[in-house]
Amino acid sequence: MASTNKEMAPSPRQALGSQGVRRIPARRTHPKVENKTKARIRIGTWNVRSLYMAGKLDNAIKEMKRLKVDILGVSEVRWPNSGRIQSNSYTVYYSGNDLQQHSNGVAVILSQSIDKSVVTFVPHSDRAMLIKLKSHPVDINLIQVYAPTADKTDMDIRNFYNDIKELLRHTKPSEVIIIMGDFNAKIGKGEVENVVGKYGLGERNTRGDILVQFCQEENLAIANTWFQLPSRRLYTWQSPQHNENNTVRNQIDFILINHRYRNGIQGVKAYPGADINSDHNPLIGNLHVKLKRLQKPSATSVDIQNLKNPAILERVRQRVNMEFPQITNISMNDTQEQWNEIQNILSSIEREEIGTKDRRKGKSWMTDEILQLMEERRRHKNKNSRKYREVNREIQRKVRRAKEQWMNERCEEVELLEERNDHFAVHKKVKEVVGRNKKTNTYALLDENNKTVIEVEDIKRHWKSYIEQLFKSIEPRYFELTRDLESSPKILKEEVIKAIKNSKAGKAPGPDQIHIEIIKLLEEEHIDTLVHLFNKVYSTGVIPREWLKSEFIPIPKKSNARRCEEYRLISLMSHLLKLFLKIIHSRIFRKCEQDISQSQFGFREGMGTREALFGLNVLLQKCRDQQRKVYICFIDYEKAFDRVDHVKLLKILEAKGLDKNDITIIKNLYWDQTAVVKYNNTTTEAATIQRGVRQGCVLSPMLFNLYSEAIFEEATKDTSDGIKINGETLNNLRYADDTAIIADSPEALQRLLNQLTAVGDRYGLKINTTKTKILIISKTPEPPVDISIYGKRIDVEEKFKYLGTWITNNLDPEVEIRSRIEQARATFNLMRSLLCSSTLNLKLRYRFVKCYVYSVLLYGCEAWTLKVNTINRIEAFEMWVLRRLLKIPWTAHVTNEDVLRQARCERELVQIVKKRKTAYLGHIMRGRRYELLQLIMEGKIEGKRGIGRKKYSWLKNIRDWTGMDAHSLLRTAQDRQTFAGIVANLQ
Repeated sequence: MASTNKEMAPSPRQALGSQGVRRIPARRTHPKVENKTKARIRIGTWNVRSLYMAGKLDNAIKEMKRLKVDILGVSEVRWPNSGRIQSNSYTVYYSGNDLQQHSNGVAVILSQSIDKSVVTFVPHSDRAMLIKLKSHPVDINLIQVYAPTADKTDMDIRNFYNDIKELLRHTKPSEVIIIMGDFNAKIGKGEVENVVGKYGLGERNTRGDILVQFCQEENLAIANTWFQLPSRRLYTWQSPQHNENNTVRNQIDFILINHRYRNGIQGVKAYPGADINSDHNPLIGNLHVKLKRLQKPSATSVDIQNLKNPAILERVRQRVNMEFPQITNISMNDTQEQWNEIQNILSSIEREEIGTKDRRKGKSWMTDEILQLMEERRRHKNKNSRKYREVNREIQRKVRRAKEQWMNERCEEVELLEERNDHFAVHKKVKEVVGRNKKTNTYALLDENNKTVIEVEDIKRHWKSYIEQLFKSIEPRYFELTRDLESSPKILKEEVIKAIKNSKAGKAPGPDQIHIEIIKLLEEEHIDTLVHLFNKVYSTGVIPREWLKSEFIPIPKKSNARRCEEYRLISLMSHLLKLFLKIIHSRIFRKCEQDISQSQFGFREGMGTREALFGLNVLLQKCRDQQRKVYICFIDYEKAFDRVDHVKLLKILEAKGLDKNDITIIKNLYWDQTAVVKYNNTTTEAATIQRGVRQGCVLSPMLFNLYSEAIFEEATKDTSDGIKINGETLNNLRYADDTAIIADSPEALQRLLNQLTAVGDRYGLKINTTKTKILIISKTPEPPVDISIYGKRIDVEEKFKYLGTWITNNLDPEVEIRSRIEQARATFNLMRSLLCSSTLNLKLRYRFVKCYVYSVLLYGCEAWTLKVNTINRIEAFEMWVLRRLLKIPWTAHVTNEDVLRQARCERELVQIVKKRKTAYLGHIMRGRRYELLQLIMEGKIEGKRGIGRKKYSWLKNIRDWTGMDAHSLLRTAQDRQTFAGIVANLQ
């Protein structure tokens, strides 16, 4: 044999001339589970000059595959906000600005295997981000950066390095630290001990000195200056002025690594042959390290939409109605055991019969032909600039065509779903097409000391601590009934059936993962099990443990939310608990509702923001006409719903005369409740809830109204401050906790605020003085007023946004209508790809405009006062929409009449507003629950009319449209049939 075969080598105890014996290598009894990735990882950085352009991300991933790169840091991404997306088998973590501007931005693209090692992601700014990878023996910290260009100020540079230092605070000296990206600095050839090697390129500039100083302070080495390479492997940027006679190439992209691990990265060099239509070259090296794969929890949930399949629906129906009656064999004395059996049966049916959601990604619009053209363009780079530009133009044409074809296919799907009347699927597909279905995860948080929390367990502990502090009671929690209250009758089967029928489908399940759609499949003869369970809970007050648990889902209130308070906590509750509480709600509704003031418009039947805005606008207009100044304080309470004291709430319910069983259920529901926060498919430890009304509970709005009413009743019972209408005093208008305090003088307003503050503090509701504002309604400019809360002076504003609409100190309706038009225009632009698609027929696209765009414009239109110029603005916006639906450019001289003829429609927006306003007047004048609004509309306000013509008012609009005087109009509005005819004939 030419070479020795080790497996056939002679045994030590074997004679030299004897036959060799094959050695059997030692084997493990159990297979070794390998949880580490390969020891050598290809890592690089590249300024791609925007990933916002269509096809750029696919181009970057194609080059990663060709160059066998596992981790690619990207500079100048130009994506707004921050997040994580999947593209093919790669994951992109990105960090941009929250200004919706396509500038700056950094990202890191990871292969599928590397993504499994991600511990956390910190999107710090649009110039720096951190990703931590689990590795052996120490973790790896990747910081991707994009430094300010030469035209930026020194302050920008200082802020940039401060961003990096802030991220370095989350690393340990023993860990691997890699900082890479476009530093827009020239290091040059000068060697600096332990920082810069012998093989830099060019001459150092001022920004290079700053970078070297930073590396010295942080003990970092610049990896791509330590390897002797030809100059074409050193430069990372080529100037547009570069040519054969004028060489302008610089080394401005770098990979930095802490000095103790400098030998762990090898072969760092530029790849000028890589192409993404950028003037930068990627800088790539080999990192010798072993990564650990983390066992990340995956989210698997039942796809309830599968019930639309008739076969699956019938199977589930049969199993539910066959297995549910068997629960009656369980001991009737054990509520918890009976609930456990119900939960087990329903959960097993969902799991076994319905199936889980398909997590596969949709088909990309990118084609193999475009990828091949990108490869052809790459071959012409630095060789044939004319051919390079030709192929690049062809790529752009192909990209536009491929995206258009993809969009056409999605629009055809929308059309097909619309024909099937599957409105849920239509809305879901519309969000997919317009790109509004991206999910946001909580990656890092700022704690109370303004320090970033990045470790998963630390984030979970921080969420738990936040929940405990938010809902921690400062009052002793003890309550016993002091009155001899009646007991309630048993829950009837008819009540359970009604509660099930009134429950809406399509709602997310609670912690028990049981969908309401399954319960709705129960036949009436099999509901007795639920009736028995509910009665057992109702009579004993013993609530199943799972019903006392809530699951909070944090939803960011704004982009790049970093603090817990910047998230809105949405609570998920068991659907069976919701059914039970619906029955309780129907029983206590009348007793609770009868004492709520008419100035409260929130969470009440037939009431809403429309009524609150109408009442406030008409009241202010009537005061203006009578030359009465109005002083309004718009109060913002600090987390009002979360500050409700449970003991005081129960005392209020007892005073209202609720039955003993109802109070006992509410007490036990609030006394022992806990909550967890769902964070990236895991949950925190349970936190105890000691105050606040339950999130997502059907009782909560009514209970909060009772609590709020008790505060206002006590605060205003002995005061005459406010606006007098027909001798009655009105000093507040409320929508839940959004409160407007109204007075006719600064002194009266201060007295009202003093009383309300004192009572509110006793009930645990504290006013947020920063967000609380004052508005003075007057015909003439008013000097500043000194009104304070907690000793702090409250700001006086010229306009204030109340319930989503602008109210100005001169009652100019144009401010609000302009704002609405711009919001509707922005909505149209977000959906432009769908609304301007040639694949969808015009009729369907116009329906989408009415649904998604006009609904934004017309919010609160019943409270508008229209003038000639505002009517013209609304009509101009309507024509703007139609011209874009028909793809008529502004350069085409097409009259509005021709546009309407092509669209086969008439102007209707102004007509819609007219009819809504007029019909709303009839609605108000006929409704018994609208006594306060009728008083505002018909009542007299003390004062004297000014000289000259009255300003245009809300009622004057309708008088002009109908040709009727005020008295006749208000009287006719009470006749439904006659007034309906007037509304229908409005021109």
